Amino acid sequence: MRAGDLNERVTFQKKTTEKSDFGGSSVTWVDDFSTNATVTFRNGQRLLDSKEIFNQYIFAFYIRIFHKVDESMRIIYDGKKYKILSIYKNKAIQAIEIIGELINE
Repeated sequence: MRAGDLNERVTFQKKTTEKSDFGGSSVTWVDDFSTNATVTFRNGQRLLDSKEIFNQYIFAFYIRIFHKVDESMRIIYDGKKYKILSIYKNKAIQAIEIIGELINE
């Protein structure tokens, strides 16, 4: 992987569960690490779900292979949140390819 191709900044967040004094729990997202990445647009489509139209965007994120990433994390890129759909470690180019979908909030 060429260092010059890593021209975008992304942040990976981990999910944490906090318990309240009353026994309830809430999910919060905490920044785990930030790194440079190559980001490419993969696919986009308009979907109809429960009589609601929304747009689905799929991006590919390429980061260096030494980072510890799993499917329970999410990505923050350009102020938007992406859930991780798949992770593939490509040893030939020393990179991790992560497929992410934009979270519609």
